[in-house]
Amino acid sequence: MLCAASIFATVRLYDILPFGFYVMFPFFTFAIFGISQLLLPVVAGIHENSTKALAKALRPVRFIAGFGGFTFFLLDKSIKTYFLRSILDNTITLLIGLPEVDQSQIEFKY
Repeated sequence: MLCAASIFATVRLYDILPFGFYVMFPFFTFAIFGISQLLLPVVAGIHENSTKALAKALRPVRFIAGFGGFTFFLLDKSIKTYFLRSILDNTITLLIGLPEVDQSQIEFKY
């Protein structure tokens, strides 16, 4: 959701925010995409390799996304596609659902 909000802010808030504040949003977008594209394949590879190596003796190493004892999803090969699809869905929902603002309601003093 953070990445979708950053993309939304990058697209919609260009004319509204001061440039120094606006620059953070494209940076956050690229940082989140970069980190996710680097880490998700590594985590999925660890899960797949441990499943093959420890199939008979022990339980495989699993990385689970969730909190408080609740499991939302298991980080495996299919999670990368799910992650990118959810970012796209949330960004489109934000762009369609939130009205366009002509000017900022907040006064920025320099």
